[in-house]
Amino acid sequence: SKDLLKLPAGATLHVQTNDQGQLFAVRFLKDDAQGETQLVWLQRREGHWQTHADAIEPRRLEGVAHIRLQGKQSFQQAAQRADLPREVLQQLQEIFSDRMALQSLRNGDSVQVVFERLYYEGDLIGYGQVLAANVQRDKQTFTAFYHQHDSESGSYYDGNGQPLKQGFTVEPVE
Repeated sequence: SKDLLKLPAGATLHVQTNDQGQLFAVRFLKDDAQGETQLVWLQRREGHWQTHADAIEPRRLEGVAHIRLQGKQSFQQAAQRADLPREVLQQLQEIFSDRMALQSLRNGDSVQVVFERLYYEGDLIGYGQVLAANVQRDKQTFTAFYHQHDSESGSYYDGNGQPLKQGFTVEPVE
């Protein structure tokens, strides 16, 4: 249970108190080692604290972002100005890594992206897959569509149904 209590950065805690203001329950969301989201509960029962965790299925809603580079702005600066979540930005860089570097985008280039926002009980808890993306660089268009193969895997394909990944990459990993 000690591992359950290690809070991830940015975690939101939900606390419950009784009429006297005494704490009797705390809950928060956490991803387990397999990437499944768990609801972790700490409850005070009969004078002792108990913990348990249950897998949950978050509600998935689509989010959309449009990024247009202006002036001497870098792609990261434009993405930050558009409030693109860091997790989505990292996915975009990986999706297009075999075709182009997003850092090569310049003034007038643009990116449109559709991605999953994950909610639980009305609270945003994270971001899921990038579902589709369109990059306009100079007069070229690069597209990516996510296709889920089964409950655990999927890949990205271009508008002609060709896989975007060509094999091994020669870029450093995080």
